Amino acid sequence: MHRFYGATPEQIRTAAHTLQHRLLDEGLMVYIDTAAQYYIDDGFLTMLDNRSELLPFGTYIDAPRSLVLIETSLISFPDTWYDVTDMLNARGLMPVLAHPERYIYLQNNRDWVRLLRNRGTLFKLDMSSLLGRHGQTARQMAEWMIEQGHISFIGADVLNEQHLRMLREALASPFGQRLRK
Repeated sequence: MHRFYGATPEQIRTAAHTLQHRLLDEGLMVYIDTAAQYYIDDGFLTMLDNRSELLPFGTYIDAPRSLVLIETSLISFPDTWYDVTDMLNARGLMPVLAHPERYIYLQNNRDWVRLLRNRGTLFKLDMSSLLGRHGQTARQMAEWMIEQGHISFIGADVLNEQHLRMLREALASPFGQRLRK
């Protein structure tokens, strides 16, 4: 998957800058920040080895350090996980695993969630999982992670009105309500 998402940090910043100006032209006072999500593979490990520029998030919130959103194969735990997370930590960056409730290797071994959390990984839940959009196992895993207090961030793809309705429904669900507290 290396270079599958080929946008450079500069291209992302340029696009965000253009969007920010268009929003202002329309009279919308919305702050746009940039970040990227990285797939853990040999290509990402090479980026870290080369100290390539990354686009973390969290510099605008009261986080102890900048956060890097990462994802893996849904099926198997990556061999390079510990190398990647150790290199991120050495750079003062904290890994945030995107949609952990969907990873089969975590669903099958919930102790890994605790292990990763204890080693400094934070978790970002995909809100649509609370509606079963990614299957009942992902939904049950999301609910368990909320119950255990493992979720640090929530997110959702909102590309159209239907997605917005689903987000509202997920936030109104019992587990969505727990996240709002």
